Order: sequence, then C-alpha cells, then structure tokens
Amino acid sequence: MARSRLGTGTRVCALSRGAVDQIGRADHRVAVFVWFSIDDDRDTARARLRETVAVALQQDFMRSQLGHLVTAGPSEAVLAEVTVSGTPTDCAAAVRALHAAGADAVVLQSVPRTEVEQLERVREDLLPLLVD
Repeated sequence: MARSRLGTGTRVCALSRGAVDQIGRADHRVAVFVWFSIDDDRDTARARLRETVAVALQQDFMRSQLGHLVTAGPSEAVLAEVTVSGTPTDCAAAVRALHAAGADAVVLQSVPRTEVEQLERVREDLLPLLVD
C-alpha cells in the first residue's frame, strides 16, 4: 500500500476498504480520497465512473495499491470496492464502511463536469443520511 505523510496525517488515494488496516493508526489521521458518483439509479452512478476506474486500473501505481482488484477490471464488485457510488443509500453505506475501517475523513472526487450536480446531491441526499 503506497502512502505519503502530510504533517500529522496520511493521504491514501483510491483506497480499498481493507487497506486502512494495513496503515496502522499510530498518532496520525487517515484521509481517504475516493471516486464518487451519486444517482437515484445505481447503474447510472457507476457507469459515470467505469471509464475513469478502467483507465486508473492500468496505471502501475494503482496496480501496486489495489493488487488483486486490478485483474477484475472495472466490474461491479471493483466499483463497489474502490468508489463511493450508487444511490444515496449506497453512498452513505460506503462512507460509513470507510469510517468503520478507520478513515477519519472521506474526500469525494466526482467525475469532471459533474461537480456542481454531484455537490448538490451530496448536500440534498447524502449528508442527511450521514448525520446521526
């Protein structure tokens, strides 16, 4: 698992759900950067990310970070593992899973040219599901 220290924190890109355990907690915080797409239809949300994930899976640095997931290509299982995507309920569950795995912060990275719409969906549909 590649990682870089930033002050008192650790930045982890394209983190698979189990990777937080490999980092160790010591005295620093973990921020997870993850591809993001939200839609009322899970397939539509994941379709937005499929090409981005497919291209990324071909990069050497991603291969070293994602290991066995690379060979599966951008399948539904891989998209579920390395993205926060799907319906608002799916996205809330994925953010909670990352938090439960040890992430202190989850940074949602939307597909270019969808940022405004996706940010509105976060505010209107996702955040209410995450507020306890």
